[in-house]
Amino acid sequence: MLQNHSLFPVVIDSIYDRKLKLGSIVEQTPKPNSTIKRNRPVYLIINSMQIRQIPLPDVNDMSYRQADAILRSLGFAVGNIEYRPSEYHNLVVAVKFKGETVPSGTRLTEGSEVVLVVGSGLSEGESYVPDLKELSLSDARTKSINNQCVIGATIFDEQPAGNEEEYFVYRQRPKAGDKVVAGSRVDIWLTTNTSLLDMDFDNEDDQVEEKFF
Repeated sequence: MLQNHSLFPVVIDSIYDRKLKLGSIVEQTPKPNSTIKRNRPVYLIINSMQIRQIPLPDVNDMSYRQADAILRSLGFAVGNIEYRPSEYHNLVVAVKFKGETVPSGTRLTEGSEVVLVVGSGLSEGESYVPDLKELSLSDARTKSINNQCVIGATIFDEQPAGNEEEYFVYRQRPKAGDKVVAGSRVDIWLTTNTSLLDMDFDNEDDQVEEKFF
């Protein structure tokens, strides 16, 4: 259309509005019906050509209502709620997308529907503590939930700088195989130092328990 009027387009900016068609023109300068000389540019602001990707916020340990409000404000859709045994009653213990637990920071398409896994209190049933050694934090959370436990304290040997997924579990309490009430928490220690994997912390924890109990 501009060529037919001896003009040419220059895109100067883009925005993202999910209500508008991708790549459509949002604003132009000069305005429509303005007088302009031939062979001059028309400056355009367009809607993004791609759907926006949003990092999933960390909503673990938040109340369901608070997490729901935050996720919706960022452009996510919150679907069903899954209740799992956990001493953190009505607090979020994980977020799922397409049936899989996803860690915070994962980039999802705006409008994606997520499922909140929420604590229902401790159960009368029993479970066995899973072996979390050598797992990343996100994998440890997934495995714990699948075994009717939840991650409690997370202790890093050095404070991570945005690289949490490079750390792995080298110690846990209670230890793997212990029988616990369904929904009990498991505290984990994380490191990037592989030499710590050879240390027997389970035996050390048993000695501490014998000393005080």
